[in-house]
Amino acid sequence: MTAAALLAGAAIPGCGGSDRENASSAAAKIPPPAAVARAERLLAESLKDKFPAPKATGSHGGAAKAIDKGEEACRNKSPREVEEEFLPAADLKPEEAKLASKLPAYEKQADEDPNFVAGQLAALVYERGLAERAQTAGFRGCIYSLARHFEEELSGGN
Repeated sequence: MTAAALLAGAAIPGCGGSDRENASSAAAKIPPPAAVARAERLLAESLKDKFPAPKATGSHGGAAKAIDKGEEACRNKSPREVEEEFLPAADLKPEEAKLASKLPAYEKQADEDPNFVAGQLAALVYERGLAERAQTAGFRGCIYSLARHFEEELSGGN
């Protein structure tokens, strides 16, 4: 869903007042296309800064492989798709499970969330299904793929 669609959905004609008043009110609340495009571009730039291409670090040689597997596992998927696929294998702590259960709500707000919480929660679910030594690198690969996919959606390249 685009930022414009979210903002347009905030005013629903027929809910109090006349239809003419509601239509005028709804039209006034829809931002101009240029403003929406600018907001989406800024969000995409923010994602690139916060979730850069991961590089293998650490003492074990499996980090690069774990990053690649994380990228592949989450490529071209939404946070919800990642959660649904990997939740059965995830060994989540109770507080993590509670956070992960809020993923759908965060995904609905993704167009306005520069921290991409939905993506981070999905990557956490993916990470918790991995062997301990692959978790951090796997998370970084997964969140990178999720962020790139979301950037493509924002730019209309989906």
